Amino acid sequence: PYRTRNNVTLLEIGANTGDSLYAWSEYFREPGATIWGMRYGVSDSRMKKCRAGAANCAKVHIHDGDQSSARDLQALVAAAFGDAFKAPATLANHEWRR
Repeated sequence: PYRTRNNVTLLEIGANTGDSLYAWSEYFREPGATIWGMRYGVSDSRMKKCRAGAANCAKVHIHDGDQSSARDLQALVAAAFGDAFKAPATLANHEWRR
């Protein structure tokens, strides 16, 4: 069902060299899909080349950060969603703002 929806945004924490991000870009075929990945300690030179086609490769965005850092996670969410993101009610404010 989500595969054919337009405007899907997917966040992957631990993107490593990008292989899975490119696979997601092919899975979500609609042009409005956006794939965001957070990597840590992987330089651009170690990233895999996207071979998913120009349109799919354009959907992929890489964000450098540490998943244990609330600040880095907030920066990723802000980059991906802007002001549209609201923290889930199940996520306590002290956890999100650490």
